[in-house]
Amino acid sequence: MCQRNPKAVTYHILSLATHHIDKDFILAPYLANKHWSLFIIAQHIRHVYILDSTKIKCKKNALDYRLSSLIPTALGYQFDYTMVDCKQQKGGWECGYMILRHMFDFVNLYQKQFPDKTWHDTREATDNNIDTLLRKLMPKIFTELGISLV
Repeated sequence: MCQRNPKAVTYHILSLATHHIDKDFILAPYLANKHWSLFIIAQHIRHVYILDSTKIKCKKNALDYRLSSLIPTALGYQFDYTMVDCKQQKGGWECGYMILRHMFDFVNLYQKQFPDKTWHDTREATDNNIDTLLRKLMPKIFTELGISLV
């Protein structure tokens, strides 16, 4: 979407930031080139935290993401960027699960002390890590949607 319709993306970012002006953080899952990463936009301190499970393998920095240039365009001021040390994926398919984990951890572990307390674990996520995540999250998601697991 950032490549095809950057105006729509900037409008959406501005709408979110305006609607949630009282919030400290906006979580923005970002899909580019068949890969998911997570942007945590701290609009009041003008800082963006990027969690990417291929950061180390692909030697990425904030300039590698089209969304990084659209956030300041949308909000009208410059941002600082931090590539967060987060768990890395070992294959090519785990990125969606990884951002689910990052969002879950942010909401449940880090949000109240963020950015003073963040991820500091760049080990590869194992299949067991992903299975554990799904066992934790899926019942919560189904319950929220009113779907019975039995």
